[in-house]
Amino acid sequence: MSNDDKVNCKEITRLRADRERLDWLERFLQLAGSSVFTSCTGEAHERRDDDTPETEWNHPFSIGHQVELEHRGCYEWNELSNGSRSLRAAIDAARAALAKGGKP
Repeated sequence: MSNDDKVNCKEITRLRADRERLDWLERFLQLAGSSVFTSCTGEAHERRDDDTPETEWNHPFSIGHQVELEHRGCYEWNELSNGSRSLRAAIDAARAALAKGGKP
């Protein structure tokens, strides 16, 4: 296998993983009360574990949903993305949180 073939295989694998992430995000955002946005929940100059040179100064992504409290019309925001600064990491964190039982 040539070096170009190896690069193409890695790129195809990455594109498939990205497509799977975006498909999940699309389904998640169709739930009532769910959303994704960037927020200023952290300081831009503080490094995080998922930072890369491209995301170092980005504000964290918030992926989550609103949960009604005690059927009174009051809502609480349930963030699933754990303040990730890249969209890939935010989607992965949200998926993992839901898999552990963070139900929308």
